[in-house]
Amino acid sequence: MNKSMGLALLGAWALAGQAAAVELTLACGGEPDNRVTCAHFARAWAEATGNTVVVQGASNDSSLRFENYKRILGGDGDSIDVLEIDTTSTGELADYLLDLRKVVPESAITGHDPVLIENNTVGGRLVALPWSVGVGLLYFRYDLLVRYDRRVPKTWDELADTARHVQESERERTGNEEFYGYVFTGEAYEGLTTNALEWFIAGGGENLVDADGRVTVNSPAAVRALESAAAWVGDISPTRVTAFTEESARLMFQRGDAFLMRGWPGAFRLMRDDRNSPVAGLFLAAPMPGDGKDRNHVAVLGGWQLAVNKDTAHPEEAASLVRYLTSRVIQRQRALEAGLAPTYLDLYDDREVLRANPIFAAMMPMVDKTVARPTDRVGSHYHEVSAAFSKHVNAALRGEVSARQALERAEKDLSGMKDDTWGSAR
Repeated sequence: MNKSMGLALLGAWALAGQAAAVELTLACGGEPDNRVTCAHFARAWAEATGNTVVVQGASNDSSLRFENYKRILGGDGDSIDVLEIDTTSTGELADYLLDLRKVVPESAITGHDPVLIENNTVGGRLVALPWSVGVGLLYFRYDLLVRYDRRVPKTWDELADTARHVQESERERTGNEEFYGYVFTGEAYEGLTTNALEWFIAGGGENLVDADGRVTVNSPAAVRALESAAAWVGDISPTRVTAFTEESARLMFQRGDAFLMRGWPGAFRLMRDDRNSPVAGLFLAAPMPGDGKDRNHVAVLGGWQLAVNKDTAHPEEAASLVRYLTSRVIQRQRALEAGLAPTYLDLYDDREVLRANPIFAAMMPMVDKTVARPTDRVGSHYHEVSAAFSKHVNAALRGEVSARQALERAEKDLSGMKDDTWGSAR
């Protein structure tokens, strides 16, 4: 990596007249490339400012990471100065985080995807700056599209039809009865929440909770979408998909046992770099399906943000580190070196970035039109809401209840969690 990259930025940010160097603790984790670049650029900032940054690892599991942060911030709150948090954690961790609008200029905020800035604004307070973005993508075997004269599906109905045709044709050609048309995240956890929201909203349904705090999970459109998804299980998707995590789906696709897969951008580099995979060089990604009308593509927003602990002893230095790491220059370098999707929309028009990351072309139609999960509308209840919702959706996928029963039960559970803060977090 080029250590000098982005250091020119620090001239304007260095803390002039600083009495003494400080030590900051930064928690970041996730995929290896993210951990490496996080530590590298944190060291670059430290060297340029005369400070020290201690980088702590953080769990790859966003739910475990959230629980760990909540425990630390609720106890010895000053043990971490800067935190890498998931998009779903902003509402629940907001009370522990510094309002960055008070410590960074507006120029450090403009240019980021406005959907992420909105996601990170809680009660009028900007509690995190965007660090990398994730959107749902439809991975596909382009060799099989060509072989069977099909096109990339644009709607969920077309996906089911195309997946079934390719599955049947490929089984007949190869004799592999374990080859399936479509794999996705079906286990009852956050991964299923994101998948189901994409089905529901593409089909004309709504988010789990609307802007006024009303529970809107149960609608005729959502019921139809869940009925369709449940019908995939045992047909174009294996029965065991109801226990699939994101990693399970990726590994099945990477083994060559699936035609289509819903995944995050990070899966691309993992699969592309596996030269032993039978699908190496034979897959691409496209925007997620929509309804073919008003909602051409529907993808749930994901990604990581950087936040400052409000109890840090060094708020100005911590904010300077966050501003540097989330800057356009550093995000561009992370995209070029590690394939990490930037949160600055203009970088999706950068030819050098696109040459290094062809998958970004699939993200371009969606990156500023993503659907945010309702963390802003349910505040401290989001993880509880998501767990209840995914549990009932999973039961419908397993055939234990009908789609209508599942969503009626989800509606009842979510309504039971509702309090007078819902819809008023922003």
